[in-house]
Amino acid sequence: MIENNKKEPIGFRKTGIGESEKIIENFMLAANSSVAEYFSWMPIIYRVHGTPDPEKVKNAIRILNSSNINIPNVKNIDENSIRKILNSINNSEEGEIIKAILLKSMKSAK
Repeated sequence: MIENNKKEPIGFRKTGIGESEKIIENFMLAANSSVAEYFSWMPIIYRVHGTPDPEKVKNAIRILNSSNINIPNVKNIDENSIRKILNSINNSEEGEIIKAILLKSMKSAK
């Protein structure tokens, strides 16, 4: 919050994400994944992501490939290609890392 010389609020300033916010975000992701797996048999309301930004996803894929993490080649960057990648890494050693990097490249869930 930005204050004037009388200590009255006059505006807001965006700050960076701190360690505590990163930890909370990671716990939220883990909780969402656990609930989705446990209740997969039941019709429930889900949070969904908007159409991914192809450049952000391509950048995430470049990062993964440069780290020698093998992921399937995809022709088009869309929800189906991301699902294909996620399905292919379900039991892989790097699965959680890949999920986290891809999720960070997507739009916020609603």
